[in-house]
Amino acid sequence: MDTVDTSEFFTLYPHIAGKIRKLWGTKDCRDLLLSLLNDSREGKRAGFPPSIGKTIFSLSKAHDKSFPQFDDTDHIIVPFEMARTAPVVNQPYDWGFVATIAKIIAFILIAAIFYKVYVRL
Repeated sequence: MDTVDTSEFFTLYPHIAGKIRKLWGTKDCRDLLLSLLNDSREGKRAGFPPSIGKTIFSLSKAHDKSFPQFDDTDHIIVPFEMARTAPVVNQPYDWGFVATIAKIIAFILIAAIFYKVYVRL
């Protein structure tokens, strides 16, 4: 835990910090860290800011490195129905490029119609 900067996380979430400190070095700590990274409220969980999520992930990795006997990721089998189909952090697609291309195409079409109708008269 000493290798991970937890100052922001532990300041913002002191109740979680207390649990982590109390459970550090146990399987329960690993389970707690993994539960913080996953949505267990069917989409109703607000989640953590990205910086806090990175800290929790780093704590999880540090715990697995210090206490490899609790790392069971090689034995976890995720059923097809439960497989994650979307990323944890949803970032909306930037439609600016597509909108710009659409405007250029529309301008070219309008110019072609204008040329055909008014210039060729």
